[in-house]
Amino acid sequence: MSPARPRPRDPDDPFAMTARELQAAYLAGRLTPSSFVADLLDRVDALEPTMNAFIRVTAELALAGAREAEAALAAEGERALSRQPLLGVPVTVKDNFDLAGFPTTAGTTLAWRAGAKGARPGEAAPPADRDAALVARLKEAGALVLGKTNLHELAFGATTENPHFGPARNPWDTGRTPGGSSGGAAAALGAGFGVLALASDTGGSVRAPAALSGLFGLKPPGGLLPTDGMAPLAPSLDCPGLLARTADDLVLGLAVLLGESPREAELRGRRIALVRGRPFWDGQGADVERALARVAEALASAGVEVEETEAPDLARAGAAQAVIVAWEAARLYGRLARESPPFLAGRGLGPDVRHRLLEGLALRPEEVEDARRSLAEARRGVDRLLAGRAALLLPTTRGTADPIGYAFPDGTFDSRRALAQRMRYLGNTGPANALGLAGLSLPAGLSDEGLPIGAQLLAMGEELPFLLAAARWWQEAARPPLPEV
Repeated sequence: MSPARPRPRDPDDPFAMTARELQAAYLAGRLTPSSFVADLLDRVDALEPTMNAFIRVTAELALAGAREAEAALAAEGERALSRQPLLGVPVTVKDNFDLAGFPTTAGTTLAWRAGAKGARPGEAAPPADRDAALVARLKEAGALVLGKTNLHELAFGATTENPHFGPARNPWDTGRTPGGSSGGAAAALGAGFGVLALASDTGGSVRAPAALSGLFGLKPPGGLLPTDGMAPLAPSLDCPGLLARTADDLVLGLAVLLGESPREAELRGRRIALVRGRPFWDGQGADVERALARVAEALASAGVEVEETEAPDLARAGAAQAVIVAWEAARLYGRLARESPPFLAGRGLGPDVRHRLLEGLALRPEEVEDARRSLAEARRGVDRLLAGRAALLLPTTRGTADPIGYAFPDGTFDSRRALAQRMRYLGNTGPANALGLAGLSLPAGLSDEGLPIGAQLLAMGEELPFLLAAARWWQEAARPPLPEV
């Protein structure tokens, strides 16, 4: 297929509205939560067979929440929004977060929780008895959970080509991957299914799908948000995150997850560095160069001083991250690679995840210690690089979205192609997890092929307000388009 045509975001299109626009339509009587959610579920019915964004649609939960929102708005009007800032706003939840009453698959049909017994496909775990901490915060804020989104098996991959539930598809070209591991979250937003997407990021699993699917994606600094009720992958690197179509929604969603409105910084007078050199620009074309230049120019117009630098220590941190994630994931799930049968007819562990887990099991402790020492040295270098600078700017990924099946060229798994693809998508994002940095991917425009390009800002945790201000500025300057779905 050829890429979709870009279209400006229409604030009157209910499936493209921001949270605040949607709530304004409720208050003005142009929409009701119940009618909107019913229409939204009809849209899911029509488009989901193509997009494959969900592992489970929670229609009754969303409709019940819509009725409650309707009652609250009828009784209190705008005052209800001060108590519940996401009242009546549909959101999606990646299926590695617990949602009370529903199983958490973590993208597999295997019993991924130690000691758990398997069940029917898609229900390898019993229904969760409570919400994950961040899911609870979304629901307390009045959000309507539309469904649990598709992901790469165990959240351990870059494409969301899930062997059990099928591949999620890129909203700009449904023959291509939306990235991973949070590809279902990106596919849902691009198709107009909800306003916000809760997801996770262990090496770029929020930012890469955001970049490849033309969205905003935020990985907060490590430790800022709780991971209670989120299936682990590499506990020292795991981080919840958010995807959104607009910066305004991203900031609002983060405020709900934090329990307070995040401060935003003044841009004028700050300095950032555009990162040059290998490996961050490997394989990039002139279209990516132009896209990053536009972002740099937009920030410069806001009074930001843009310099250029190389960042070898950032690359060292990324190499260390790859070793650490393999080691920690194998400690959690290596038994699945050893004990489950090879994948066949929808059963067993997918070949790419099996391969990576076996690689992790083969690591020697001294290799991991070497990686941790290298990371400590890299951290000191990156600290020096960021001294006096608000952020680093670089491409989010090292290429645009590949056709689905890239790592299975003849129908069988090719580990070398899979590694090359993973490095293209996650090589520029992994350092942020290893270093505990905040990372933000901006929708920076379209490639010469018409596919989304992402620009990434990395910063120390205390500079999160700068990233949010930069996102809002870019939103106003660029007005990123949506795909014609």
